Amino acid sequence: MLREGVRPARLDGIGTVLSMGCAIHCLIFPILISLGSLATVGDSLHEVTEISFLVLTLTIGFWSFSSSFPVHRRPAPLVMVIISMLLILSARFTGIHAVETTLSVTGAVLIASAHIVNRRYLKRACR
Repeated sequence: MLREGVRPARLDGIGTVLSMGCAIHCLIFPILISLGSLATVGDSLHEVTEISFLVLTLTIGFWSFSSSFPVHRRPAPLVMVIISMLLILSARFTGIHAVETTLSVTGAVLIASAHIVNRRYLKRACR
């Protein structure tokens, strides 16, 4: 059982870092654009970065949670990820920048939290 929990625990570490990177990006990028330092690359770079974070986070999250659920049998991390993805996806359709940023950052922090919770469940299950 311990060997099954090793890979998801590493993925949870990577997922936590990626999710926090996404939250930082969502907070910092608009400030940099407003200061003019990224005005020339603006939206295209922001769009590519957002899509990259989403794809990586979804891939690592799915891989981690699907391989760890059989070990700890607790649905909380998966529920947290589903809620966070709904927040992030709904943020893309708000049209109000402040609401988009708030929903995106909340979703990213919730994904990071789901990875932390998942890792704790794995540690407990593998004792």
